[in-house]
Amino acid sequence: MLKLYPPKMGAKHFLIFIFAAGSVQGAKESLEIIPINGNVELNKETYFLCKVRGGGEATLTWINPEQNEIEENSKPYWVKPIDELSKGLVMTLSRPDQGGIFKCHGAFDSGKTATDQIVIHVIQKPTFENTMDLVKEVHEGQNVEFSCLAKGIPPPTIRWIFGNQDIRNTGERQIYFENGTLLIQNARLSDAGVYICVAAIKERDEVAFANFTLNIK
Repeated sequence: MLKLYPPKMGAKHFLIFIFAAGSVQGAKESLEIIPINGNVELNKETYFLCKVRGGGEATLTWINPEQNEIEENSKPYWVKPIDELSKGLVMTLSRPDQGGIFKCHGAFDSGKTATDQIVIHVIQKPTFENTMDLVKEVHEGQNVEFSCLAKGIPPPTIRWIFGNQDIRNTGERQIYFENGTLLIQNARLSDAGVYICVAAIKERDEVAFANFTLNIK
């Protein structure tokens, strides 16, 4: 009778087997935080999830930047227990200095531990104040100014556009801007029209526009 024997496992294959088994075991003691983007909008409730990767159960704990455990009833961030494999973190941040490094710590049933972290940055998209005077009417020869009041985190840069061209302080015309305020001296009929204030945060490619209308009598 023909007998079949399993192939012999060489040293190379044996080491590969051990490495693969170790990788599977190690995966059970790791965590991940979702999403990985830590940008949190000012005054907007934001949710993060810490979960076990690859299986296994663990006691999960969220730690704030001051290295204190975050509780269910704490503010401005609090935890939301889900199950033995995941735990949520909810935050509503009202100040730029409330960001920082937040950690999720896991104590596994196997006795091992794991930690993942996320860096939270408080941001605010460029927005305009509601108190801006968007339409002005003046006589020819008068001076006029428009104030572009924009805010954001970090503060946005301001530029003005008129007639599809950027307004630059060249000194050739008596139209210039300073600290977001557009100044038009000795207004002419050709100065009438729509002026566009552009508030931009280049780091995040965020842009906002506000239209100002000048009428010349």
